[in-house]
Amino acid sequence: MGIALIVAAVVAVAIGVGVWSNKLAKKRRAAIAAWATEHGLLFGRQRMYGFDKRFPDFQFLARGKDRYAYNVANGDVDGLHVTAFDYHYATEHRDSEGRRTTTHHHQSILVVRPPFKLANLQIRREGLFDRIAQAFGANDIDFESAEFSERFRVKADDRKWAYDVISPKTMALLLDGPEFSIDMGSSELALHKGGRLDAEEYEQALVLARQLLEYIPHRLRQTAGI
Repeated sequence: MGIALIVAAVVAVAIGVGVWSNKLAKKRRAAIAAWATEHGLLFGRQRMYGFDKRFPDFQFLARGKDRYAYNVANGDVDGLHVTAFDYHYATEHRDSEGRRTTTHHHQSILVVRPPFKLANLQIRREGLFDRIAQAFGANDIDFESAEFSERFRVKADDRKWAYDVISPKTMALLLDGPEFSIDMGSSELALHKGGRLDAEEYEQALVLARQLLEYIPHRLRQTAGI
């Protein structure tokens, strides 16, 4: 009888957690839909596949399997094409006895496409594993600002592009701004944190993306074909 009561209690807690999580998910989705409407973006909650092919420059979209986007907001904002979405992928692991475990990953990404070309560039906060990797010879791009170089890991195919784009004004913006990982491809700029974003964080990402693009020197935009 005691065990039965314990099992019933565990089941009741699990159901309660599930109901509460569902309510939070609906509230978050409604807030993101309202944010999208405010910016004139179309919003849809249905799953959409092929985003790894749609944005091929962003390798983090090609992880795992069963990849799809959902809660997608899409449209133009002040001359920029904006796509904000939740993204799912699954990874599998086997233990020493061959038993398989599937882990489901969810994160949110804001992608902005300006009316000019970009080039490969990654900027993210430096972590413990980055410092360990550097101790074993891994290298990133350092800048005159010791504070910026210490706090951020920067990689680019073209180091000159990185130095031109990450000006002192851009460094100050990133040091004082919200923490996002930033990826530039040939045409788009992506901002993400690794987890799911709420409506306020999407707005922060959009503001930061617009500022980053605004700070790109005009001569680079002219070179890109503006």
